Amino acid sequence: KKSTGIATLADLAGKIVGVQLGTSADILLSGDKADLTATFAELQRFENYNVCFTELMAGSIDAIAIDIGVAAGKIAEYGDEYVMLEESIAPEQYGICFRKDDAQVCADVEAAFMQLVENGTYLSLAEKYGLDTSALCLIAE
Repeated sequence: KKSTGIATLADLAGKIVGVQLGTSADILLSGDKADLTATFAELQRFENYNVCFTELMAGSIDAIAIDIGVAAGKIAEYGDEYVMLEESIAPEQYGICFRKDDAQVCADVEAAFMQLVENGTYLSLAEKYGLDTSALCLIAE
């Protein structure tokens, strides 16, 4: 919540932070970012993001480590009393996977995606949902 005064990752020191079990945030805070987690009063793990937000709204946790897109959607849903930090725990990559035999489907999806990039729809959606617009990277493997 805006009222907590949390504006940076360092401000999470001494706070109770929630995270959804098994997400990239949970994995990072349990591994590569364990030094950050060590500054928290507690890291609480929840079954899903809805429970995380219920706990945040109830005041039983101070913050949530959550994907940017989900956070933006929840903030839009629950109102502007919630804020997202400018800092992130780590960059994230998303992928679309296809069966090896679906080369044509893969090519069709890639072409459609590139059309969204070329006509500006990708940028518009990324800005609308607060995503990093410099992060687009297409890798065909």
